Amino acid sequence: MVSINEIPESFLHELMPFFERLESIYFSIDKKYTKVADQYGFKCSGCDDNCCMTHFYHHTYIEYFYIIMGFKLLSRDLRKDILIQAEVVRKKSDMCPLNIKDKCILYKQRPMICRMHGVPHELNKPGIPTHYGEGCKLFMEQHGNKDCFSFDRTPFYFEMARLENELKDKIDLKDKFKKTVAQMLTR
Repeated sequence: MVSINEIPESFLHELMPFFERLESIYFSIDKKYTKVADQYGFKCSGCDDNCCMTHFYHHTYIEYFYIIMGFKLLSRDLRKDILIQAEVVRKKSDMCPLNIKDKCILYKQRPMICRMHGVPHELNKPGIPTHYGEGCKLFMEQHGNKDCFSFDRTPFYFEMARLENELKDKIDLKDKFKKTVAQMLTR
């Protein structure tokens, strides 16, 4: 994988149709997440166990390139600060280097798993019993004993997989992708 500075703006511009479809998937995720969170009255804030402090691996090139596109829109000084933080994070901790003053500096480009973290969920794979997951620590403390309004992640995973496969075909990528945000930014 090349460093983020070696990815040309023209290449990212060619991916705009993919980014637009990704944004559509993200919009649907955000809408569904908000509906489920609102049913509980759940607000994600003030938590020491938030998704930015969770060790997430991201598994798609499309999200990698989307984060890089957003990263390149930041000021040079902010990019430099984030890269220093990313190197520290990559070596020492699980925190996301895009978390600055308890806010995601690339909130619009945050990956799918960051968007879905927090509320109870389910995943329905063909031929496998439904997997149910509980909410994050804060959610469970506030709402763990309420009836479940599960967030079915299945259609979003399928849409993302379709988009990822189309992107990989277009740019002739065969390798699987598995990196934290810190690893994405530091190679």
